Amino acid sequence: MERKPHPPQDPEVRARIDKIASFVAKAGPQAEERLRADHVGKPQFAYLFGGEHSDYYRFALQCEIYNMNSGHPAGSRPDNSQSQPEQPPSFDFAAAQMRIDQLRQEITSSEVNLKAHFDSIPMLRDAEFATAIADAETSKTTSYLERVGLNVGGLDDLLEQLHSKCSKDVVSSMKKWIFEHCTTDQLREVILMYLLARVRASTSSESFRLHVLYLINDWAYYCNRKKQNGITQVLSRYVPQLYAFAADNVKDPSIVQKLDKLIGTWEGSKMFDDSVFKTLRNPAIIIQNYKTQTQAEHQKLGNEINQRLLNSFAGYEKQHHEFATHMANQITAIEAQIEMERNKAELAHRKNLPSLMPGSRRSRFDCGPAAGDYGGFFNAPSAASAPPTVWNEDDDVDGSPMDMTSAPLPPEVDEKSLIPRGPFYELPAGVMMGQIKIEDLTYKPIEVSKLRMPPALPPTPRLLMAMEAFYAPPTSDRQRDSQGWEKDGLVEFYDRKSRLRKVLEDTHCINGKTFEDLISNRMSASELEDEREEKEAERRKRIDRYVRGSRSLSRGRSRSRSRSNSRDRERSPRRRRRSSSSSSRRSSSRSLSPDSRPQFNRRSPSPPPARFAAPSGPPAPLGSDNKGAQLMAKMGWSGKGLGAKEHGMQDPVSGGEVRAGDEKFKGLGFKEASDEFTEYRKRTASQFSERWLNRMV
Repeated sequence: MERKPHPPQDPEVRARIDKIASFVAKAGPQAEERLRADHVGKPQFAYLFGGEHSDYYRFALQCEIYNMNSGHPAGSRPDNSQSQPEQPPSFDFAAAQMRIDQLRQEITSSEVNLKAHFDSIPMLRDAEFATAIADAETSKTTSYLERVGLNVGGLDDLLEQLHSKCSKDVVSSMKKWIFEHCTTDQLREVILMYLLARVRASTSSESFRLHVLYLINDWAYYCNRKKQNGITQVLSRYVPQLYAFAADNVKDPSIVQKLDKLIGTWEGSKMFDDSVFKTLRNPAIIIQNYKTQTQAEHQKLGNEINQRLLNSFAGYEKQHHEFATHMANQITAIEAQIEMERNKAELAHRKNLPSLMPGSRRSRFDCGPAAGDYGGFFNAPSAASAPPTVWNEDDDVDGSPMDMTSAPLPPEVDEKSLIPRGPFYELPAGVMMGQIKIEDLTYKPIEVSKLRMPPALPPTPRLLMAMEAFYAPPTSDRQRDSQGWEKDGLVEFYDRKSRLRKVLEDTHCINGKTFEDLISNRMSASELEDEREEKEAERRKRIDRYVRGSRSLSRGRSRSRSRSNSRDRERSPRRRRRSSSSSSRRSSSRSLSPDSRPQFNRRSPSPPPARFAAPSGPPAPLGSDNKGAQLMAKMGWSGKGLGAKEHGMQDPVSGGEVRAGDEKFKGLGFKEASDEFTEYRKRTASQFSERWLNRMV
């Protein structure tokens, strides 16, 4: 409602529109539908169907709805300029929420009215099209009468008498007038077209149509008796349509009986051909054929009517979207005011709370409760891990957040000092928050040149309250999940994002676009093809590399086999058997069955065995066959410690654990944490290489 339409110049028309708008606003959209159904085709109610003064009617209707919801007196008009909601002395949250519900109800009512208008377009199109066709047929009949120079004024006077009663004198007078003025076949065709137009008129009554058939009956009876077959053939072309429109939607049973009796008379006297009687038995088909023919003939006129109605609906739709956007802005402003007042109330409530630890002094950064009182989810940060601060202790307040209203203004920040010096990928992730707006719903790349480091400013009361709520123990109002995060903590954020997305989708729906059309960071077909070709080339390189490696490995193995064949012949049978058994074990260990191969998604109940087996148990003491031990025993050594007094360690030093080749240089005492994924990788590395080489060979 940004621009008020001009009201009608006629005071009576304006008063009637205001009265109907007030009635529809009170009774709802169903009342408007009833009014449209009752006043179809009436020019004085054209504003209900998008005609003249429809803009003022919609404006008056919206004003009445606004006055009803806001409590303004009837007939007043709201200010066209969008005003911000006044700040009341004492904010009423219930009234604000009620106002939001009212605004949303207004949007819903406007949507319902818009949908009702859209649903009524087919009915309006049919009604206007039927009226336009009737006017066109009347104009065509009038032009035929003027072309042949036939004045039907006297016949009209006689036809008016058929509305009330039908007597033989009136029918005879009409037949006499036709015989006197219609002496040629052309004149007879024109007068029959005129009579058919009078029967098709919506103002004609059922009795009038029956009486016209009585006139045709006398005319046909006279021609049949006088053997005027040419005139009878002319009548045969118009009798089916005259009878079909006379029998269409007849509600009086007596008229139905008279029509059946009339057909029986025609059939008994064989007044017309058999084809005429077959056609008369299907009046619905005759009417449908007539409608199809006339609609095809006036198709251009129907398209113009349809386009005009759609243009009118487009104007209403645009007006609805402007109204909905205006209401949505008011809702957003009220919600922001509610959030601000809620924060103020919570801050005032926290100011009135006593200190958490009487007799002690808390810093503005010491927002957590006592140690160990975190609900089992968080631990209090230690003083050693806290970052150093430049704030003086004299600025602290006791037991409450700092009052920012009485604090001095922060110093001016040099913009150049906030420009990051390092690369953007080494900066904290939080610096990008300044470029992410609440209205952003699709991906937008970060502009590296606009990244700025946060200035060193004191914490705000909102941040302090958030920290206190974060470290506070869970309550019934603020429950937490198993990981310690507050349940439904982002509900308001998601609600606002969903509302913004709905507004954006509605805005683009007007232009025939969808939300997916806004996504711009999509790979084109050429980029996808290039990426596929790069992956295929990389795969071919890996295959060639493995093939070359397997060939060189096989050649090296063949040379080593040829050199060792001569030495194998000199081995004893026992050693040969041991070598063959060990080689069979190695071959069987390389080629595992599908069931015994390790699966990545299958966990074993116990840790997997190490690749190399370390000697189990303590090392065995030196035996009597050791020469050094024999010499030491002669000097009094009993096999433990050092010397005769057995100083030092009693047991010999155990050997170090056997490590893999990539771990043997990690130093003494190194013990890697057990990781099942690392162990799985180690177990499957050699097996994968062997399988790949065997497959490629």
